[in-house]
Amino acid sequence: MTAEYNYLTALRNSQGYTVLLALWALQHEKIVQAMRKSGKSGKESAWRYYAGQLEGFEVAITQVERAMKDMEEKGEDAVANVEAQQQVEDLLKRIKGDEK
Repeated sequence: MTAEYNYLTALRNSQGYTVLLALWALQHEKIVQAMRKSGKSGKESAWRYYAGQLEGFEVAITQVERAMKDMEEKGEDAVANVEAQQQVEDLLKRIKGDEK
């Protein structure tokens, strides 16, 4: 998991990712414009089509951010588990009398 996290962090901090974000913003605007245009002209089926495109697009473009968040949460859980395990081991040592 660390390798994937490092890869996504490097990706997010790269100049290419900034360009990609700009391209995504332009594409997002095109979809929103098409959705608004079809809504104004009363074409409900076209509006629904673009609304579906917009929803899928937003899911796709936020994938990196969601993956990073999931990895950070799993990393925090792993640290908490290690600390809890260490506390349990310390308590067992005290109970057995290994540690004074």
